[in-house]
Amino acid sequence: EHVMGLLGAQGRVQCGATCVRLYHASRAPGLWEVVDLPRLVGGVEAVTDACLNSLAATRFAPQPPTASGVPGWTGMRWLSLRNCTKLTGASMAALGRCSGLEVLDLGGCVDAVSESGMAALASSLSSLRSLSLANCEAIGDDGVASVVQRCPALELLDLTSCLDVTDVAIEAVAVSNPRLRILRLSKCANLGDQSLKDLAVGCPLLTELDLSWTEEITSEGIRALVASVENLQTLRLAQCEALDDSALAALGAGATSLRSLDLTWCKRLTSKGVGAMAAGCSSLTSLSLAWVGDGIQNVGISMLVSKCKQLQDLNLHGCTALTDVAVETIARESTNMRKLGLSLTKITDKALEALGSGTCRESLREVSLSMTSVTEAGLRALAASCPSLRLVNVAGCRALEDDELLDALQDEFEHVDIEDELRERL
Repeated sequence: EHVMGLLGAQGRVQCGATCVRLYHASRAPGLWEVVDLPRLVGGVEAVTDACLNSLAATRFAPQPPTASGVPGWTGMRWLSLRNCTKLTGASMAALGRCSGLEVLDLGGCVDAVSESGMAALASSLSSLRSLSLANCEAIGDDGVASVVQRCPALELLDLTSCLDVTDVAIEAVAVSNPRLRILRLSKCANLGDQSLKDLAVGCPLLTELDLSWTEEITSEGIRALVASVENLQTLRLAQCEALDDSALAALGAGATSLRSLDLTWCKRLTSKGVGAMAAGCSSLTSLSLAWVGDGIQNVGISMLVSKCKQLQDLNLHGCTALTDVAVETIARESTNMRKLGLSLTKITDKALEALGSGTCRESLREVSLSMTSVTEAGLRALAASCPSLRLVNVAGCRALEDDELLDALQDEFEHVDIEDELRERL
């Protein structure tokens, strides 16, 4: 068993196929606590209902029969079936015999994860601590409720892009899962403030919550959430278009443990709200205000960096009112800044010179300057003065479109990767 433990899952399967003695050794339960089935059998296309049932019959030692009289699987604690699109609801009955599972990833199993499939699976999940149903569009409120009501130990639940999930499902989560710490609800467009009110009551231990693209969430829901969830550290609110400065004021008053906050595309926010949030969220290390627009002005960035001294990652892409003044303040106040996004702002070489001489010059590793007015002189000043700098993006900078110039700069500053193409996400 010790030797088998040194092999990967595929190696154990291959070794077990050589003789009877090694076959039995390869089936030792302790060897199969962690199973990534697509990797084990050669990819997601090979994972079918027949494959899963065969694995149950040949690869895992039997337990005593479950309450239904069906032998269970033993030893396995972690199972990934991510993106196994050939699985159907029939495979859920086989999974239902994994009574000791603690981590289960069914993300992208679009045909397997349904209302009926979840009902078949739910009865044996009492030990589950982590469950991903991301991108399983066929599951709705009843399917989610049937699972979470039987998982009292659940600490992580991922419902990303479960489009039919509503406040009804989140009420079931809040009632059934008081230990929940991480909840991902991105693109669950039917959720509203009632979900946040229920979570505030039922899941006070939450540390990470993703509400991106839940456009019905308002400041009222945010206020209710942070009034009771005291240790919230990561909050993603990208594209929550109904949020305004009162939501930021609520975060500043109640979410004092926040370390990471994503406000991308929240276009109703202004500098006033940023200042109110910063006054209470001084532990922030990562903040995105990307594409918020011209409501974020230099004064808002000044208030932000004067309060949030631990900031390491600040995304200001598309904050079109920002000028060199904002960057000069960042350079002066932000000792720990590592990643700075300044694409489509009004900065010039003066901003890069400030970064090169500021308190963050030693820590700065990545700067995005796409579609700004910076020139060769500014880029030289930045690259020459920041010893930890590893990446600069200058796509769309008209003064830096000459390939020969960029090649020469790349040769001169070998420690910096100078990109001149727009990324998929700036």
